[in-house]
Amino acid sequence: MIAGCCRASSFACNAATGGRIFRPNMVPPRRFTTVTSVGPRPGFLSGFSNPNDRRNARQNSPNCCERCEKNTGNGRAIGLTKGGLNSKLHLVCDGAEKPVRITVSGGNEADISHAKQCLEPIIKKGSTVIADRGYDADHLRDWLRKSKVSVCIPPRKNRKTQYRYSKKLYKTRNLVERCFNRIKDWRSLSLRTFRCPETFLAAAHLAAIVIWYL
Repeated sequence: MIAGCCRASSFACNAATGGRIFRPNMVPPRRFTTVTSVGPRPGFLSGFSNPNDRRNARQNSPNCCERCEKNTGNGRAIGLTKGGLNSKLHLVCDGAEKPVRITVSGGNEADISHAKQCLEPIIKKGSTVIADRGYDADHLRDWLRKSKVSVCIPPRKNRKTQYRYSKKLYKTRNLVERCFNRIKDWRSLSLRTFRCPETFLAAAHLAAIVIWYL
C-alpha cells in the first residue's frame, strides 16, 4: 500500500532580479555612479547604446519571459504573497519518505488546485492518500473515492459535515515534512536562485534523485 502524502511548501524567491536583490538604501553598481563634481561625465552612458557591447543581449537570443509564458502558461511561477515573492513546490511522497511527484507553482496559488495534477499519474487502486486540511474539498474526496482510494484528510473546522479520519494514520504525514526538509538542504532550492520555472523544477528533480539513492 502506498501512502501518498501531499504538501505544498513555499520558497523565498529572489530570482526576479537574477539572484540579486537591490533595495533603495543599497549602493548601486559602480558603473551607474560615474559622476563628476558638476554632474555626470559627458558620454558615460554612450556604451549602453553600442550594439557590440557585451552587456547587451545577444542577437536572436530567446526571451526568457516569453519562453516561460509559452511553456507554463503562468510566467515564472512566482506569486505575490504576504511574505513577498514566493514559489511553491507541490510534493507527493510514498511510505518510505521518497518523493515520487513534484510540481511548481506561484506562491499565491491554492494547494488544492494542483492536487489532482500531482496524484493522477501515480495513484493506484487500494492506496491511501494522506493530506492536511488544505486539501479538504468535496470534489477531491469524490474523485479519490471513484478511483477506489482511501482518504485520510482531516475536515475543516467550519464544515457542516465533519468527516471521520484515522488520527493514528494521519500522524504518518510527517513523512512529507521530512522529505521537504531533505530537499531544502539544497540552498539553491530553498532560496530559488533560478529564474525559469523549468530550471527550478529540474533542480528539484535532481535533488529527488539524490534522495532516492541516499
